[in-house]
Amino acid sequence: MTGDRIKDIDSIQELVEDAENFSQLKQSLPVLQALGVDTDGIEEVFEDANLEKMQKQAYELAEIPDRFNDLFASEGWIIYDSMDMDVAKTAIGKAESDDMDAAEQVLVECHSPDTVERKLQTMYRVEAFRPRMELAEKALEDYAADRYHACIPVVLLLMDGLVQQLHVDVHGEGRGMFCEDADLTAWDSIAAHSEGLERFVELLRKGRKTTRTEEITFPYRHGILHGMDLGYDNEIVAAKCWAALFAVREWAVKAENDELTPPPEESEPTVDEILEQERRIQEIKKQGDQWEPRDIVVGRDVPVTGKPEDFEEGTPEHGLVKFLHWWKKDNYGYMAEVQRTYEGDPENPGLISDQFRNIDLHSFELIEIEDFSPVFTDITVEVDVSRFGGRTIKEKELRVTRMGDDGKSAIPGVDDGTWVLTTRAELLSPEKD
Repeated sequence: MTGDRIKDIDSIQELVEDAENFSQLKQSLPVLQALGVDTDGIEEVFEDANLEKMQKQAYELAEIPDRFNDLFASEGWIIYDSMDMDVAKTAIGKAESDDMDAAEQVLVECHSPDTVERKLQTMYRVEAFRPRMELAEKALEDYAADRYHACIPVVLLLMDGLVQQLHVDVHGEGRGMFCEDADLTAWDSIAAHSEGLERFVELLRKGRKTTRTEEITFPYRHGILHGMDLGYDNEIVAAKCWAALFAVREWAVKAENDELTPPPEESEPTVDEILEQERRIQEIKKQGDQWEPRDIVVGRDVPVTGKPEDFEEGTPEHGLVKFLHWWKKDNYGYMAEVQRTYEGDPENPGLISDQFRNIDLHSFELIEIEDFSPVFTDITVEVDVSRFGGRTIKEKELRVTRMGDDGKSAIPGVDDGTWVLTTRAELLSPEKD
């Protein structure tokens, strides 16, 4: 760990330092101007930015994880990277006003079945969890139907098995989540910090050797799975189990990507590299100044539906239609070409197959296309899909991104790139009928 508190991890400290550097740069403007440096563009940025507000927000965000865990870890909640920070802030406010019941209700509501379904799709990124997904979806069905007695043990077992498997993969020997010598820490992680999962699991490991029939609100793993805590059948315990699973996901992603420890320090850039970076920045600025969103109407400028060749190659809609076209044909390999990983590589076709094999696309229609930047376009599409025997028609707004092979945004006219789908999870979580 880089510090004793979550606020000390590298990514949060970088956020705070960036806000402070902006303020320092503003204070240095008179000196730069006296040295003859052209600061017109910089001044414009500062005129539009409320630096004091930015700094305050950065400091506040840095404090939220520790404040949250200090208040809620003992109650069975820990914060994780994909938790809504506004929700966490609201819960903290209620807890600090001595209304813990209201605070916990906020957290339960933010783990509704619909939200859990969306977050569960992100578990596909953890290879070791994919064989467990079918059981997880059954647990979600029980959760949505208020069958908490059935859902809770399954989620606890899924967490335990996931940690066990990854300890085998990473360390060569099994360590279940609740073993005393399991290591659930990771470098630069909110959840996988010694003040996060480690602190939380210590409480879950607590022995429960006496049969209890009174209702509990903490997901005591031993008491529940060994049949000693019989009053676990309630929504709050179930919500805490799902939240814990998504916290474990954060550690699991780090484990599979070999990011449990800090990376080696990068060497200082050469003069040539600095000059090339500056050239690219200037070219990006030039392209950004010239860019304007397209005035595009579906049905007038582009077809409502069709095959990829019906759409202009190199456009966002062409990229999306390729994905939808191959989905209709159940061609997971070609679908993977239009779905990139964060590193810029084509997605694993096996992962695409796992997600799509039970979802059939019958037809689609484009509704609206809105360019937001040279590299981001939002497209609203209506899809007619069948899932596990149920058929539904719904609209989804999908973000299409122009991405390079390195996983970074690719500016037209500057970088080579491809328009790819980046919000697959939203497309794959139809609301229950």
